[in-house]
Amino acid sequence: MSSIKVDKNIWQYYFDQITKKVEGRRTNIEVDNLALGSQLQTKSLILAGITYDAKDDSLQIFFDELEHMIKNPEDIYADYTDGYLHNVQVKTKDTIQVIRFLDPLALSFKQ
Repeated sequence: MSSIKVDKNIWQYYFDQITKKVEGRRTNIEVDNLALGSQLQTKSLILAGITYDAKDDSLQIFFDELEHMIKNPEDIYADYTDGYLHNVQVKTKDTIQVIRFLDPLALSFKQ
């Protein structure tokens, strides 16, 4: 698996492309925080979409009945194997949050 850093100037476009492919797929969100340790935030929820809002500097992950927001992301990495996206890691000042796709997505990556 190779990890690719996603350039901030394409975050909105990148997550728009992911949203076109992920609707209805089951996803976990894992949060690793120095103060709280590692926790499973959501488990096997059906994903409706992901969007980056530059104005609010936030990544919003939408599920059927829930929204998860990550404020002020600093870096975003995508883990690919053979053209399949397995997860996206979002680093903030004090956390690493992993959006893990339970069924990897066939998605090419170009910056």
